[in-house]
Amino acid sequence: MRTEVQRKEQELMQMQAKMKTVEEQHADYQKHIAVLKESLIAKEEHYNMLQLDVRLNHNLAFETAFILVFFQLNRLMS
Repeated sequence: MRTEVQRKEQELMQMQAKMKTVEEQHADYQKHIAVLKESLIAKEEHYNMLQLDVRLNHNLAFETAFILVFFQLNRLMS
């Protein structure tokens, strides 16, 4: 009977150690997920900034072309 109790106590200690390991892994995974989320947010912000930059450059190019055409037409009409 006493050896049975000792065996059960040892099994319990082993299960507690496994549980602690699993909890630590879970905490590590949660931290990793948080880092990945932060990285994704930063990449989305960067993408949005690049997209805005492309739009601004496109608008600037269009406006520049329009001004050049306007001045060329003015020269032709003068």
